Amino acid sequence: DLSKFQMKEILHDQMFESGSYRSHPDHATLYGALEVSMPCENKDELHDALATSHKRRHDDQDPPPPPPKESDQRKKKKHDYDASASK
Repeated sequence: DLSKFQMKEILHDQMFESGSYRSHPDHATLYGALEVSMPCENKDELHDALATSHKRRHDDQDPPPPPPKESDQRKKKKHDYDASASK
């Protein structure tokens, strides 16, 4: 069983991470009311934790894979063929 604070904290985390509260003015109002209903000392810790965890998760992501080399070779061959055909 989760306490009211834990449920509010989970909801706050999900809304903050997804940014869903920004999509509609009513959502922003509800998000603000949720923040007001949470104890102040925990809000600062929560924002700090979310900021660092969000940053860390972004840094831990793998870079995108390089493009396949075969497609580059095909383009070069086609380009070379077109250039030699026009001479």
